[in-house]
Amino acid sequence: MYQVLAATRIFLQKGKFEKIEAPSLDFAGERDRFRAELVETDKVLSEQVLSIGTAKRLIQGPISDLITHIGQISMMQRLTDNPIPGENFSRASIKTTLS
Repeated sequence: MYQVLAATRIFLQKGKFEKIEAPSLDFAGERDRFRAELVETDKVLSEQVLSIGTAKRLIQGPISDLITHIGQISMMQRLTDNPIPGENFSRASIKTTLS
């Protein structure tokens, strides 16, 4: 998931997708790397105004891919009798860097 997110950030910065090669880390390392990349991608997104075409391309491509992976992880957690607690995201507090 890190590689998809990093490629998305680079696309936003350079206008083209580039494959990211990254060494495998243990779970904590992967988690921390993903979270750091999420912060960096959020920063890049907050500095830009996306065209509707670019927004659609991101939603239909890498963002959908990330959501699919998250769903797969959730399904595997449930299959191992360790389900992830539900959340109502339509009522969740949303924090942005602008507020």
